[in-house]
Amino acid sequence: MKPYSHEPTTDFSIEKNKLAFQEALSHVESQIGKDSSFIGGEKIFTEDKVVSVNPANKTKSLAVFKKQTVK
Repeated sequence: MKPYSHEPTTDFSIEKNKLAFQEALSHVESQIGKDSSFIGGEKIFTEDKVVSVNPANKTKSLAVFKKQTVK
């Protein structure tokens, strides 16, 4: 593992950087509230779920996680 180092500052006055950031935000927004339970790249199917909600807007789901047990 490489040692921690700060990322260089992104110049958002450059259109390419601004567009890349907006695309990344759009992707994250499209994933909000979706079921995101994977272990080792394998999708997990269980009935028990935990819903993470937006603390500023309790009606908005941010993510859904499956409850897991050790087998």
